[in-house]
Amino acid sequence: MIRSHTPSLESGNPVAQPSVGRMYSLCFVVIIASLFCHRYVFSEILPEKLQQAAEQGSDVAQLKLGDMYYDGEGVPKDLAAAARWYRKAADQGNDFAQAELGAMYYYGEGVPKDLAAATRWFRKAADQGNDVAQAALGDMYYNGEGVPKDLAAAARWFRKAADQGNDFAQAALGYMYYYGEGVPKDLAAAARWYRKAADQGNDFAQAELGAMYYYGEGVPKDYLLSYAWSSLAAAQGWKYAKDIRDSLERIMTPNQIAEAQRISRKIDAQIASGEKPEMFFHLSRVKQQPVSSGSGFLVGTRGEILTNYHVIDKCNRLTVNHRGTEHGATVKAGDETNDLALLIAQSVKGFVSTLSVSPQTRLGEIVQVAGYPLSGILSNNLNITSGNVSALAGLANNVTHLQITAPVQPGNSGGPLLDETGNVVGIVVSQLNAIETARYTGSLPQNVNFAIKVSVVRMFLENHGVTYRRGTSGSKMSPEKIADLARGFTVAVQCW
Repeated sequence: MIRSHTPSLESGNPVAQPSVGRMYSLCFVVIIASLFCHRYVFSEILPEKLQQAAEQGSDVAQLKLGDMYYDGEGVPKDLAAAARWYRKAADQGNDFAQAELGAMYYYGEGVPKDLAAATRWFRKAADQGNDVAQAALGDMYYNGEGVPKDLAAAARWFRKAADQGNDFAQAALGYMYYYGEGVPKDLAAAARWYRKAADQGNDFAQAELGAMYYYGEGVPKDYLLSYAWSSLAAAQGWKYAKDIRDSLERIMTPNQIAEAQRISRKIDAQIASGEKPEMFFHLSRVKQQPVSSGSGFLVGTRGEILTNYHVIDKCNRLTVNHRGTEHGATVKAGDETNDLALLIAQSVKGFVSTLSVSPQTRLGEIVQVAGYPLSGILSNNLNITSGNVSALAGLANNVTHLQITAPVQPGNSGGPLLDETGNVVGIVVSQLNAIETARYTGSLPQNVNFAIKVSVVRMFLENHGVTYRRGTSGSKMSPEKIADLARGFTVAVQCW
């Protein structure tokens, strides 16, 4: 896997440059290039005895003869002969030979280059559980070589190999989770797979892990661990890892640098001995908790979810919880001025909300707020409150907002405001600060809360190409029916 990742660090502080130019190019051929570390030991068998066994049909002997001709070990190097012997063993179902033959077709060694043939032989070996062939097949689906490009299929094959401990596949999965390619974007999952590969000495994964600890992406920000992993990768030629390490040296104390170097040496020694490196610091062992939460609701059939911009601002990672199941989510678009954000969580399947197209919500209209307030304190189930539209403008006569009496708590932000027909007429945005208001007025305000008008929501969605459902002016529903409806499209949004 080759990745060019060279952030510009002229300022000496890459953290101050959120778009530091993380430029990537992906080439997984190294998976195939380093494919076949298996070698059966026939050190005491003479070549003529080995050939006799091979000619009598021993697939293991045929495989070994293929290896010998490929490497020029005890016989003249002859790639065509290597391919012939691999073919004999492969035809008997030997998965190592099938994988070797796939690699020879991939590179055109001893046989004409033929990516379709390479794919066929890799698949035969992969179907038998050969992890290296599975990784190679994942690579071919990723790049569209010999098969149509299919990122989801690539991720499936990488996962099969990664579950068997293949470090190239683990690093590839980390990459795909980082970018949401073929799998939902999930920085925590990316960090976990990178860590598995890094623990086996995979230099690309070590470089990525160092960067993730540096930026606090998917893991707690930890400069000591960032320095340690970046140092290991820098020693193997990864320039962006060296840049991060050098940047850290400008902001860390001498004692911190010495400790980070000690950690790096210990990790390196444990990898060399085959041990799994320990986690070292409490920050790396702490179970992550969301730093804030809000609500949101499905507005499109492709997993589009609407919430408030302030709910997702400055999040390292986002998840949404729909009917008790957590899903990774990414930000597709944001509007800080109107406090709107559009998320994508393609794995969420549910009813899509309908947006009211009425010219204006009526003063005094009965409305309901759906959401997940006070996460960790109240129930994890959907919460519904009722009230009225008490004003057609918000604070300071903000005409993009409605004022409502329905009770709103922290965590309701981003949730839908529904009319009596179940259509969305707004998105909950804030409540009046009761304490501050009491300081100025001498009285505590009651149920003064605000929602963004649906007309602003529709314009935001249209500007970003989201096809939403338009609500019709149907018959009124009971509060219980509206609650059932809202349960299908309302989600909890968690910021990590």
